[in-house]
Amino acid sequence: MENSELRHRLLAILAADGVGFSRLMAADERATVAMLDTARAMFSEQISAHGGRLVDTAGDSVLAVFDTAAGAVVAALAVQARLDEQRSEIPPEQCLRFRIGVHLGDVFEKADGTVYGDGVNIAARLQALADADGLAVSQSVQMAVQGHVAAHFENMGAQSVKNISRPVQVFRVRAGNTAAPRRLKSRRVLVAIAAALVVVAVAGVAWQAVVSRTPSSGVAASNFDAATARKTLAVLPFANLGDDKANELLTDGVTDELIGLLSRVRGLRVTGRDSSFYFKGKQVPMAEMARQLGVSYLVGGSVRRDGSRVRISAQLLNAADGAVLWSRSFDREFKDVLVAQGEIALGIAGSLTQSIDDSASFGGRGTTSPEAWQAFLEAKGLPAGQRVAAYERVLALDPNFARAHVALADQVLGLALIGKLSKQVASERMTNYLQEALRIDPRYDHAYGLLGAAAKIADDMQALRRHAQRALDIDPDSSAGHGWTAELKLHAGDMGGALPAFRRAAEPVPLVGWARLNYAMALRHANQPAQALQEAELALALDPNSVRALAEKAHCLLMLGRRDEALRLARERDFTTFLIRYGAPEDQAAMRQRKNLDAHATAWQEFLLGRPDAVVEHLEVDHSGDIQGRARVLFDAEYDPVRRRPSFEAWLARHKLTEAHERAQAWRAANPVPKR
Repeated sequence: MENSELRHRLLAILAADGVGFSRLMAADERATVAMLDTARAMFSEQISAHGGRLVDTAGDSVLAVFDTAAGAVVAALAVQARLDEQRSEIPPEQCLRFRIGVHLGDVFEKADGTVYGDGVNIAARLQALADADGLAVSQSVQMAVQGHVAAHFENMGAQSVKNISRPVQVFRVRAGNTAAPRRLKSRRVLVAIAAALVVVAVAGVAWQAVVSRTPSSGVAASNFDAATARKTLAVLPFANLGDDKANELLTDGVTDELIGLLSRVRGLRVTGRDSSFYFKGKQVPMAEMARQLGVSYLVGGSVRRDGSRVRISAQLLNAADGAVLWSRSFDREFKDVLVAQGEIALGIAGSLTQSIDDSASFGGRGTTSPEAWQAFLEAKGLPAGQRVAAYERVLALDPNFARAHVALADQVLGLALIGKLSKQVASERMTNYLQEALRIDPRYDHAYGLLGAAAKIADDMQALRRHAQRALDIDPDSSAGHGWTAELKLHAGDMGGALPAFRRAAEPVPLVGWARLNYAMALRHANQPAQALQEAELALALDPNSVRALAEKAHCLLMLGRRDEALRLARERDFTTFLIRYGAPEDQAAMRQRKNLDAHATAWQEFLLGRPDAVVEHLEVDHSGDIQGRARVLFDAEYDPVRRRPSFEAWLARHKLTEAHERAQAWRAANPVPKR
């Protein structure tokens, strides 16, 4: 076998084996083979439904791999539940039962899909330790999924297993009260659901047909599993039934508006726009989308414009069984579309028996002007460089259009981040726009999130803390509110408080790469490289060309002892600082010959050449006005070589970080990188 055929990967491995198969075959071959075929079909169905890939089904065994540990555990529990239902009328002594083991670890994968290595061996040994009809998992799986999957974990202790040099910590897993699939025992319920689905078909709803035709998109499922979700909802991109760009802008605008309106419903968590729009143009089954988004309900529909008339069809569905909970079509003049959107939001909220937030009416942040709304939709479709002027024209048509003020602030932030506007000027302009939006709608949570960004680029920590708290007061699930809180806690050296806040920031936007990446970076700084690598891989699944995610992956691989892989990635992507710091002698020699290295790489180059204070000088230039950058210096192992230098201690003192640094180092000492 050539090494070029092998790919080294971190995967969740599911291994299953029949219990008493030989005995059952001796008693009744035909019945046993029939039960095995049925079981294999169930395994195949659940593995595919939860983002896995079936590798082998030799004899009465099953081997599968998953991109996420959560997908493997949910699939295993679903298989056991389905098998239990299927054999409910068979005498126990005649039943074919399965033990299942799941492990998260390294494997070697061949081009033909077969997998090898300790990860596979450990999964097989875990299977042997499971109860009949049971599931056993390793500690790496338990740590990755506990709290994200509706299941109970019982510690079975460290177990010595064959051909593995170290003991394996094993957990017995039992489904929680929401993990097992619901049984629809009543024929009347089945008929009602079927009738509801017929209503959708008769209405000609294109969106549901599109999303249910084909297999999974292949993106790793969210670790924030839908099994724990209750009043959680995602508005999917509405289907454009027109054939021009104007109708596409209108369709996206309707989706955006509904996300904003439903976000104001008490007791309802609505997935952010970026996560919902990830599925635009993709053909993914409805249940798979709900699983990846971590929601229980989906809203979808279609938009068609014919001259001055607009037809909007919208439906609310239960993601678990596809039942239509609410459905309605609106045929209106374009100028009345804004009213129709409010009626849709009210209908959906009523169907979920939620109360509307009366302190801010649905119309508060939008516009009553069809001309302003049309201009707003057109502005969103323009190249980034033209949007500021376009949104200013929108506000000339309706100065009380709060969303346009927020959109302007967002564009100004973008200009600051790419260096086309000074951070101080951008912060002042953003603050003016956002305060005007909040004058119109005092409970506009997204405005407070962007005020946090304005405070961050101005290095105003007090304002950042105030805006983060206000965003969370309005919406306890605010991604921005939790994200800024996490950064502030990290800046204070409080990793114990920062980690759950980073995780909470990612929950409402499970398919947004930057949220995953921030969580990955926090996990790495918390000396949890295996979990950090999982999050970085998820970020890369969402954006394969993300330089930050690739760099994060390289750092995680290095911490996990996979130096060759880390250096190969760094060479492929030309991560100069990484190669200077951690590369082989030939890498460092090559870097010394390079011209025009960036300031960070140059600082470390000078450090290796005998001028260690160059790194601290670079910190003063690059991170003095950067809350996020300063916070990461407190924890990042990259800076360990200079931590005891007087210049570094002076830098900490200048920025009032001495106590935070002491807390950060105490955390690191108490939570070292796990030995491998």
